[in-house]
Amino acid sequence: MALRSGVRLGGSLLLTWAIAIGIRILLPRQLGPAAFGWMNFADAFTATAFVLIAFGIDTQIRKEVPVHPEMATALFGGVVVLRAGLSLLVLAAMALILQVTRQPGVVWRLVFLFGLAQFVMSIGLTASAVLHARSVVGGLSMVNVASKLLWASGVLIGMATPYPLEAVAVALLVAETAKAAATYALARRDVGLRFHVDIPAAWRSVVIGVPFYLNTIAFTAYGRIDMTVLSFSIRDEQQLGWYGAAASLAGLSLLVTPLVGWVLMPLFVRASARGPEAMREAVARSMEVVVSIAVPTSLILILGADVWIRLIFGMAYAPAAHQLRVLAAMYVLTYVATVSACALNVTGKEWFVTRISLTGLLVNPFLCVLLVGVAKNHFGAWGGAGTGAALAMLGAEAVVVVALTASLGGVAFDRRSRRMLLRTFAAVAVVVVVHLLARPLGPARIALDAVAYVVLVLALRAVDWRELRDFTRSALRPAR
Repeated sequence: MALRSGVRLGGSLLLTWAIAIGIRILLPRQLGPAAFGWMNFADAFTATAFVLIAFGIDTQIRKEVPVHPEMATALFGGVVVLRAGLSLLVLAAMALILQVTRQPGVVWRLVFLFGLAQFVMSIGLTASAVLHARSVVGGLSMVNVASKLLWASGVLIGMATPYPLEAVAVALLVAETAKAAATYALARRDVGLRFHVDIPAAWRSVVIGVPFYLNTIAFTAYGRIDMTVLSFSIRDEQQLGWYGAAASLAGLSLLVTPLVGWVLMPLFVRASARGPEAMREAVARSMEVVVSIAVPTSLILILGADVWIRLIFGMAYAPAAHQLRVLAAMYVLTYVATVSACALNVTGKEWFVTRISLTGLLVNPFLCVLLVGVAKNHFGAWGGAGTGAALAMLGAEAVVVVALTASLGGVAFDRRSRRMLLRTFAAVAVVVVVHLLARPLGPARIALDAVAYVVLVLALRAVDWRELRDFTRSALRPAR
């Protein structure tokens, strides 16, 4: 059942990402670096602020509802009401910041629309978490695809209007509203979720989930704060546009990240119930799976950064190449950190994960302020500031990964997975050498890089696909 859930969710992710990739290519080209910079700032600023309404409920649902299904109805309605009240306060605080920093009117409109979309999105994500926890995701997969198509259609129509930036935000709001309504209907039909407002019960869940809440705040803000800090540091919309393009493209490295939370949390809960040995096996094999996906994706983005930027976004975004290389490398660490955090949350170390996430949140802006100026001087005004922000993200992520995996000890990487890592990095090193030697081939060498990586991984047995397949079939089988 868990295997089918993962396949269905993965299939819907492939379709939604195919749609998203098309829009990610269209928007920068149509808007230009300056307008795209405004949009990226408003999006990042809003997502960072509205993480306050998450309450850590979705993580708590994935951890508890697999064995206590009645918990979902007990807190869903109350949480929605609490989020609505807090959203008003968040919007007021954001308006004050926009006023003090003298942002233009277009940014005000974008922030308001993105804020409403964030509130609606939170409702849909909580209803989705209930379906994930009960492994009922067939309808959810179709809803994900349909909502993404609705969003893309709205964006395409909006590009023909005099207000393309606002149209992007309106399209997101409409799509997320439809998605939230459909997801709640599925949860009501398939797992019996009801909208029952019980504020005391919801508040108790919020209090119990404080470590999840703080960790969610740290994780989400940590992933978006670079854009916000960069904006307030340089006040250059074109630089923000370059950095936004690099972040959008590098985000392709995180193609299956949602599956980590959706599938691995319930998996680890069941594995932990079977005993320490089952838990160690589940974590170590999960690490192998995510690394085997993350490394080649990031490698191809890094080696072909200049080609991908020019091909996808055009020469106007050429300065984003250095930024793309750094961010693509960082996302390999993001995968490892996410798996480690899931495992630690299941084993009762929620507060430790929270402390580490908050540490990363503090390190990130500190490094960003420090490195933006240094990188600007080194790389020049042509994208240097964004490269500094990317290096800050990489440094902060390294701190988080080292702390989380060290806490897991031998659980994160056992003898077999450490051997797999050494062989994988050996293959990467050889591919980099091949890439440098094949410089006369130009962009065509990227295809050579891909072939060389596949051949080396298979020759070195860095990934044993048959063993990973057997693990998927056995470890993801629900406990009886």
